[in-house]
Amino acid sequence: MNMPLNETYSAISSKAIDGWEGTAIAAVSNRYFEVCDYCVLTGHFQLINGLMCGEKWFKTLPEDLQELMISEIEACGVIESEMAEEETQTALEELKKQGMTLVEIDKEPFIQASNAGYEKLGLADLRKESYTQIGK
Repeated sequence: MNMPLNETYSAISSKAIDGWEGTAIAAVSNRYFEVCDYCVLTGHFQLINGLMCGEKWFKTLPEDLQELMISEIEACGVIESEMAEEETQTALEELKKQGMTLVEIDKEPFIQASNAGYEKLGLADLRKESYTQIGK
């Protein structure tokens, strides 16, 4: 069921829905620990941001600026990823402190089941490259 994020807290509280999915950071900022007892750590949310620009514009830049832009964006991506991981760990600790039970699951069956979808959609190589970019 689709529901605006700002309606999920009251929906859980009133038992209209059983739970929600999102990041640990969002769970803390939206105070879901007040209405949810468990946080299942599936790891399917990756806090990945992208920076996009038009190819036409990018090609108007001199080659040295193109290279500089790419290298700096990659460096910022590493810093942002490290910050997101730190913030996630801090949020998980806060959820535990607030009384939520964190549940670790065996992700391997889900990973194996999803592999066929990437193959069928022709995205296996893109997935592999994405994982390389994020250090997985």
